[in-house]
Amino acid sequence: MGDYAIRKLTSPEWPQAYAVIHELRTHLTQPDFLARTARMTGYGYELIGAFDSDGLIVGAMGYRPLETYTRGWHLHVDDLVTAASVQGRGVGTALLKFAEAEAVARGMICLFLDSRPTAETFYLSRGFARQSPYPMRKPV
Repeated sequence: MGDYAIRKLTSPEWPQAYAVIHELRTHLTQPDFLARTARMTGYGYELIGAFDSDGLIVGAMGYRPLETYTRGWHLHVDDLVTAASVQGRGVGTALLKFAEAEAVARGMICLFLDSRPTAETFYLSRGFARQSPYPMRKPV
């Protein structure tokens, strides 16, 4: 387990985060990733980076503040990715702790995220609980 510097990324750093995000979001090209990130930041999305001791981004997380009738004022984690080369070394946990501290500082009541089945054990072991109703999607 290493120590990681965790902080919000500036737009000039977004290209460095692309390689990590691309490990999860393989359908994104770098130009598409950069354009989407710029658009999403317009409605509150923030891209967070985890840096190793050499200053390389080894983890990335994107979140946004939301308030809904069902979930209240919360921080929604859209993306959480640890580079395959450092998985199991505490990067994901450090990113979640950062998100939790941000939520507390903003007076939010919780973190929410949508998980893949392969990541469910990771989230459950860090205090998350399954929620209902299940998200639904319909292409338009």
